[in-house]
Amino acid sequence: MKRAKVDNEEDLAEAMEQLEDGDIDEIEIHGNLKDQVVEIKGKGSVVWGIVAACFAVAAIALLTAPSTGGISGIVAGPACVPAVAAIGTGGCTMLAKLICAAGSVDIMDDLYENTYIAKETKKKVILRLKD
Repeated sequence: MKRAKVDNEEDLAEAMEQLEDGDIDEIEIHGNLKDQVVEIKGKGSVVWGIVAACFAVAAIALLTAPSTGGISGIVAGPACVPAVAAIGTGGCTMLAKLICAAGSVDIMDDLYENTYIAKETKKKVILRLKD
């Protein structure tokens, strides 16, 4: 089995793309990133829906900020408050970094919906694509 080993959001974004393209079979995640991914994957679909909606609103607000003279950018921060309440500051920070590294908010759903935890130890977690 081909495996990518990652310990930061940039490497995880790249590994997610490789996993979806079939270039690797699984992703091995270490460090603090492991704990954050496990925390996020352990949330229910309702909580995940709230988190995804918050990030979508924040992304739209930030993307439209230049055309609104920056006014819509003011919405971005408060839009994430429910997400912080649901998954914590660390989880939100990790997701924001992951989105930036991937260049798309779609990576959030790819992580939550399209992968599963195949193995978890104290030091690592293995993600695989769902069938």
